[in-house]
Amino acid sequence: MVTANLSLASPEESLMGHNSKARLTESLARYALALGIVALAFVLRYGLSEGLDMRLPTFTILFPAILIAAVIGGLWPGIFATALCVLGADFFAFLPANTFKFSNPSDTVAMAIFAVVGVLISLLADRYRHGRQTIADLRHQEQLRIINDELELVLASMSDAVYISDEKRQFIHSNDAFAAFYRFPERSDCFTPPNAYPDVFELASLSGEPVPLNDWPDARALRGQSATNAEFRVRRKDTGESWLATYNYAPLRDRSGEITGSVVVCREIAATRRAQTPSVP
Repeated sequence: MVTANLSLASPEESLMGHNSKARLTESLARYALALGIVALAFVLRYGLSEGLDMRLPTFTILFPAILIAAVIGGLWPGIFATALCVLGADFFAFLPANTFKFSNPSDTVAMAIFAVVGVLISLLADRYRHGRQTIADLRHQEQLRIINDELELVLASMSDAVYISDEKRQFIHSNDAFAAFYRFPERSDCFTPPNAYPDVFELASLSGEPVPLNDWPDARALRGQSATNAEFRVRRKDTGESWLATYNYAPLRDRSGEITGSVVVCREIAATRRAQTPSVP
């Protein structure tokens, strides 16, 4: 059993391998797209010249092909498209035909100028592409900021303690009631689980048995579990203060159904229990 576990890759290594394959696939797709655009440009040139007897300059059709390849694929696919256009034009459009030779120096100079301009087009198109991406990122960040502000307002209005964590159990959001629930002076005094909290807090069942860290509500939620009004006893080890609380917890999932975090809502119930307990005359 131990040997089998040792042979398994960690989740981080699996994720890195998946991301590397995804980046390679995306890169190859961009170069394949550049190849397809250049091929289409030469097919279009052939159709215009042979089918419609239109004698357009060769570079008239090739420049847009380079521009499109660079805008969609980026700098290096644009340069790749430029190289393909140079080779294709030399082979099909310049004399002697169907060879990679030039019949006169002027054709050589023209091709060199075309190559330089193609690289410049690729650079400018890549700058344009990155500019658009930067604008999109800024808009996305602004939308996230607005959503975070709205979430902060919602959490601040709640009397129950709320905290949201990511898949590594690091805090994303919490409210002021959370700080009060765990007896922190301010929310800024709260620290990030899971490493620090077991040194200060103990979570136990109502029978008094300590709950392991991997069975705390947020850890259960990250395993896909959810619960309503699960009762625990919370104790601060540094002060010895303890209190009864109910925890509601559930996993957070993305659109594909993968668990990306947890949300936990907790409330102290000692006052409620006292109210429910009949007084002895």
